[in-house]
Amino acid sequence: MRIIGGKWKGRKLSSMVRRSVSHELRPTLDRVRETIFNILVHRELIKPSTSRVLDLFCGTGAFGFEALSRGANYVCFVDYEKISLKIVKDNVRILGAQNYTNVVYRDARKLGKNVDDGYDLIFLDPPYAKSLGELALQSSLKGGWLSDQATVIWEENVDISPPEGLVLKEKRMIGNIHLNFLQRE
Repeated sequence: MRIIGGKWKGRKLSSMVRRSVSHELRPTLDRVRETIFNILVHRELIKPSTSRVLDLFCGTGAFGFEALSRGANYVCFVDYEKISLKIVKDNVRILGAQNYTNVVYRDARKLGKNVDDGYDLIFLDPPYAKSLGELALQSSLKGGWLSDQATVIWEENVDISPPEGLVLKEKRMIGNIHLNFLQRE
């Protein structure tokens, strides 16, 4: 795994090849991340020193680290897989990003109440075709995790139905991957 743009462009990160029993790690492909960040940069959705990113079902953390490299101020990585969180913590250490990150062991479907500011950019890459994305977004909306101007990027392999409170603004296909860009209503 490598960072594809920004201040850490080209940096290789830990991406342990081991898999957990219940979840196969599936890092977002470089070309998919590049497409996402081209869109975000073009729309000026990543703003240095203000963008707060929530990486749900973070896996290896590829999206969150790319966001930090490209100017995001802070990233909260959330996953319920200990192997994923070990990889993320290793990469936080490798990049020296301890002051700009939080690594949370939690089920994204049961986030609870957010005690901090809402997040501007949410990346959602749940295990495919299990309806976990809908549940995670409902939980994040209910718990106050999204800012009023939040943009959600939801990666899936099937069509999605945005939960109440979010509107599908754009959809891109890369092979069999559906990239869905949602906004708060």
